[in-house]
Amino acid sequence: MYLCVFYFNIDNMRNNINRNMKKISLLLILITAFVACETKETETPSTNEMQTETNQVIEQETIITTDNIELTANLDNVRIRDKAGLTGKDILTVRKDTKLIYLNEMSDFTDAITLRGIAYNDPWLKVKTMQGETGWVYAGVVKFNMTKVPEDFKTQIVTKRLEKVFGNKLVFEIEQYQKAFASVKSDKDFILMYRNAQKLQDKLNKILENTYNMYEVSDFPDLFWIDDAIPLLNAELVAEATMYSLLFNYKQLETAALNTTGLLDDEFVKLLIAKHGGEYESFFAVWFLQTWDYGGYSLLGQGKHVAMMNRMQKLADKTSLFDTEIKEMKNELLEDITNYNQYGEQKEKIIEEINTIINKQYQLISADEIIALKTRLKMFEDPEKHEIQVFLKDY
Repeated sequence: MYLCVFYFNIDNMRNNINRNMKKISLLLILITAFVACETKETETPSTNEMQTETNQVIEQETIITTDNIELTANLDNVRIRDKAGLTGKDILTVRKDTKLIYLNEMSDFTDAITLRGIAYNDPWLKVKTMQGETGWVYAGVVKFNMTKVPEDFKTQIVTKRLEKVFGNKLVFEIEQYQKAFASVKSDKDFILMYRNAQKLQDKLNKILENTYNMYEVSDFPDLFWIDDAIPLLNAELVAEATMYSLLFNYKQLETAALNTTGLLDDEFVKLLIAKHGGEYESFFAVWFLQTWDYGGYSLLGQGKHVAMMNRMQKLADKTSLFDTEIKEMKNELLEDITNYNQYGEQKEKIIEEINTIINKQYQLISADEIIALKTRLKMFEDPEKHEIQVFLKDY
């Protein structure tokens, strides 16, 4: 009897152990499977996670830093090639104003290519697009900020361009002028630099006028890169956008004057700005209203002539440093009064302003000039008799 009970108890124990072992085995299987799933998820990211990581890499590759030299395509359909030179295969084309990053590699050769009427002989530049694609682009089809490129870049590209447009002799003068501009320290340095800039301006404009005739090309050539190459002078399209002319940037001139030790040059620049009515040189002074590309009518009678004479005399009383420039400005103003024949104001206002100038007794105006003003004054009493047109205002 006791033996049967014993066997019965042992069987029960075995059954219990087996049931527990099964539970433990099942639990171990579940734990192992869970760990395996966790490991697999960690090692193999989802498709969305992979796409995010890829995009992040591309963004990191195309971030522009202060160390990058940024170039801008200045033509439509600019070709990016797989290697430098005309034999390189096209990788892609980019539109005008597309930004590119220079990768500090330049071809050791140049290619002569004519673009919109301008003959270039530029090297090739290795670049990267904002999407991370790399290739080579012809330097003649991109523009760049001259102040943010290294000296060797300027020498290889800008100097060669200047030589092509203006010739070696004038490029030498440009380089001498650049050095003089950089070394200005005093009022005297400033006016000497300004006069050199005027002489250089005249020479360069003659080249532009004689060489580039916009009537002969379907699209005007891009010479605006000159702005950064020649201090103070900016390329502008004039004469109904048929020719280039280099004009003074008085904002830059004002900055140069502020950097000198003297204050007289600052006043001189303010006089120039007052004459031209803004921060850029114009073909007509503030006392003249331009109504079309080549002319207009005088504003004599509005007080602008008197205001400019007051400014000129004030500066002349302080220094003789700018006598040449002030005299030229005064002569231009008096010429407008005594020899022009189209005026916007009524004769009464014109006569009043001429009388004011005569009675002010400016030291700048000579006795002979006063006589000329008085003679002109009488003419305005009967303008039609002397073929003078008045009251041409556009109301």
